[in-house]
Amino acid sequence: MSAIWGAIQLNGEKISPLILEKMEEPVRKYSIDRYEKIVDEAVVMGCGIQYFNKEALFEKLPIKDKNIYFDADVVLDNRMELIKKLQLTNQDTSLMSDGEILFRMISKYGDECLNDLLGAYSFVYYDRKENKVRLVSDSVGNRTLYYKVEGDILYYSSLIESINFASECKMNDKWFVDFLAMDFTRSYADQEQTPYEGIYRVATASEVVITKAGVKKNRYWNPLEKIKTRKYKNDEDVEKEFRELWKTAVRCVMRTEDEVSILLSGGLDSTAVASEASPFLKEKGKELYSFTSVPLDEHEAERGKRIDDESEEVLKSAEYYGNINVDFIKLEGVNSWNGYDKQMDILEMPYKASLNALWMQEACLKARKKGARLLLTGGYGNNCLSYSGTRRYCNYLFRKFHWLKLYKTISDINKTMGVPRKVAVKGIIRDAFIKDKIPTELYGDSYVNRDYADELKSDILIKEIYKSSRDFIQNYKARYDLMVDWMAMRQIGELTMKLSLYSGVLIRDPSNDKRLIEFCVNLPYEQFDKDGIDRRLVKWYLRDQIPEHVNRYVGRGRQSADMKLRIELDWDNIYREWIEGYSSNSDSHIVDINKALDSLEEKDCIETFEVADINRHVYTLKALEFYNNHKVVTIIDR
Repeated sequence: MSAIWGAIQLNGEKISPLILEKMEEPVRKYSIDRYEKIVDEAVVMGCGIQYFNKEALFEKLPIKDKNIYFDADVVLDNRMELIKKLQLTNQDTSLMSDGEILFRMISKYGDECLNDLLGAYSFVYYDRKENKVRLVSDSVGNRTLYYKVEGDILYYSSLIESINFASECKMNDKWFVDFLAMDFTRSYADQEQTPYEGIYRVATASEVVITKAGVKKNRYWNPLEKIKTRKYKNDEDVEKEFRELWKTAVRCVMRTEDEVSILLSGGLDSTAVASEASPFLKEKGKELYSFTSVPLDEHEAERGKRIDDESEEVLKSAEYYGNINVDFIKLEGVNSWNGYDKQMDILEMPYKASLNALWMQEACLKARKKGARLLLTGGYGNNCLSYSGTRRYCNYLFRKFHWLKLYKTISDINKTMGVPRKVAVKGIIRDAFIKDKIPTELYGDSYVNRDYADELKSDILIKEIYKSSRDFIQNYKARYDLMVDWMAMRQIGELTMKLSLYSGVLIRDPSNDKRLIEFCVNLPYEQFDKDGIDRRLVKWYLRDQIPEHVNRYVGRGRQSADMKLRIELDWDNIYREWIEGYSSNSDSHIVDINKALDSLEEKDCIETFEVADINRHVYTLKALEFYNNHKVVTIIDR
C-alpha cells in the first residue's frame, strides 16, 4: 500500500525532475515507511510505500519494463486467485509483492482483468509506445487517485496537494457552493470534482484513459446494469451462501502479521465484523483491539431508541467474545471547532462530519501505538450488510395491493419489533401519498450565497437529492441505489484513505465488499424482511455469532452526541472567533455573510443552538478559510 505521484509528458519532451520533488513535498506530512522513484526523460514517478503486510517489504514500485511505466497503491484481497490465474503456482510467490502481481495482471490481460481484482488499490499504467495512460480506481472507492491534464502534461497523485504544488490551481467555486448548498451531512456533489479547478478524482470502479487526443472515462463495474434476481430452493441455502461470503469478506482483509484493531460500537455492523475477526484472532492466540467513541463525563447521556454512550454494550460484547481489548476514546478538550484544522489538513478539503473524523483519527493513532497497523470498520454496513428495508417493503406491498402478504408482514413486525399495527398502517398510508416535497427554501438554513448557487445550478442538484429521498421511502427498487451508493463510497474513501496515509494504519471495511454488494443486489427482496425481522441478514443469518444484547436491540447509537457540550465548554471564545471569521470575509461571493452574522446575533446564547446550527457554522467558516489559504501545507506532528 502506497501513496503515488508523478507526471508524464505526452509529447515526449523531457520533464524536469524538480516536478517530482515538488509533488513529493506534501507527501512528507504523512506516515511513509519507504520512498522510491523513477526519473526518465518524459516520465517521473514516485511511490511512498507503507508496510501494512509482510509482502510490502519487498514492494518494488514504481516499475519500468521496456516501454511500460507502472505506479500503484495496492493491497490485494485475492492474491492466491490472481497468482493461479497468472499460472505462477509452481513458483515461490511468498516474496512477490501485490504491486508485482497487479502489474503482471494488467500487462497480460489488460482491461479484461479489472473485474477480477479485489482489494484497495489505484494504479497508473503508461504505455510509452502507444502514448496512452490508464488511471484506475478500485471497485468500491477504497483509495483516492487524482489527476490533472495541463497542455501535454499529465499530473497524477494519491494526494490533491501534490498536483497543486506542481501546477498552480485555482479554487473550484462550483465545489464550494455545492458543499455549502447541501444543508445536510453530505459533502460531495459528484464523484469527480475537487476543491480545485482542473483536478479530478478518478471515480469509483472507473478507468480514465488519457492520450494526446483527449480524455475518455469508463466505469468497468456496475452491478446495477445487469440485475438478475437469484432463485434459491430454501432459506437455508441463502444463509449458507451469505455466511461463507461474510466470513471470506472479513478474513481476506486481515492479511497482516501485526496486531489487528476495530472501531467497535454497540451496533450490528461493527459487531458483525468482530464476530468473524475475534474468533479468527483467538485461534492465533491474539487479541482484537477495539476503540469506541464515548461522550464526556459532563454529558447527560440518554438511553432510549438512540444511545449516546455505547460503552455498556461494547463491554458486554468484549465479554462475549473473550479476546477483545477495549479502549474508550473521550477526546477531552477537543471539539469540532478547535480540532477541525488538523483534520482538514489531513483530508485536503473541508468536510462535515467533523467530530466523527476526529475520533477516528485518534483511534488510528492509538492503534499504531499498540502495534496494530490494521483497523477494521463496518462503515458501509447499513447499505447492504444490515440493510433495513421493512418500511419500503410494506409500501411496495400496499401499492401492489398484496393485502394478505401486507397483513402478515405487519403482524410479524408487531411480534418481532413491537410496532403497533395501527402505527404501522398509518405510516404506510402516509408514505403512499408523499409527493416531491421540495422545500420552499431549497438551500435550507445554509449560508450559501443563494444567487450564486442558482447561477452555478446547485438548485438542480438539491432537487434531485430530495427526489431521491422520496424514492427511498416509496420505491423498494431504490434499495439498489443505496446498496451501490457511489457517493457514500467516495465520502468514506476520502476519509479512510487519508487517515491511513497519515497514521500508517490501514483502514478496511469488510461490509464494503464487491462480492457482498453483488450478493445483496441480486438477492430476492423478501430475504431482507422475512418474518418481520428487520436487518435480517445480520440478525437472522448471524444469530449464533452476534450476542443477544446487540441482536435484540432495535435502537441505534447517536454519533457525536456531545458535540454541543464540547462547544459550550469554550463558547465565549468560539462565538468571538465565529464573529471575527465572518466579518473578515465580508466580501465573500460564496457565503452570505450577512445571513450568517444575523444567525449568530439571533442565537448569541449556546442554549438556543441546535447541533445542526453548530455544525453548519463550523464547516462554513472552515470552508471560507480553506478557500483563502489553499496553498498552505502544514507538517503535522503525530
